[in-house]
Amino acid sequence: MNVDDYMKLPYHVVMVRDETGGAPATVVWVDELPGCISQGDTPAEAAAMIGDAMRGWLQVALDHGVPIPEPEARASTEH
Repeated sequence: MNVDDYMKLPYHVVMVRDETGGAPATVVWVDELPGCISQGDTPAEAAAMIGDAMRGWLQVALDHGVPIPEPEARASTEH
């Protein structure tokens, strides 16, 4: 698999508003990819930034032969 293949998988992205230090920001990370975290001034910016962070994380893992976790199966919360 290559980076584009992994980017199509349903990884779990978590986004939270952080108002604890300085200007408010939106922090975002991928649960299954340790250390894959980013932030933005707005939720839209944070969403764009985590895509870049994921691509970088995945490429480094592939380049160094690091095992890449698969997305975790989770129950749907939709009603």
